[in-house]
Amino acid sequence: MREIALQLYSQNLFTFGQARRLTNLSVWEFQKILAQRNISRHYDESDLLEDIATIAKI
Repeated sequence: MREIALQLYSQNLFTFGQARRLTNLSVWEFQKILAQRNISRHYDESDLLEDIATIAKI
C-alpha cells in the first residue's frame, strides 16, 4: 500500500492526508519517506481545509 500511496501522491491524485492514511503512518513518518524519495510536498487549499477539519476534531 505504501508504494501505491506514494505514487498517487506524487502524481497529485491524492492529498498528503489521503496518502498518509493509506499508509497508516504518522504525519512525520510519511513526510520523512517523501523526503527520502525526493518527492516534493504538495500543499494546496484542499490540504489546508483538511488540516483545519482535523484540528476542529481535536
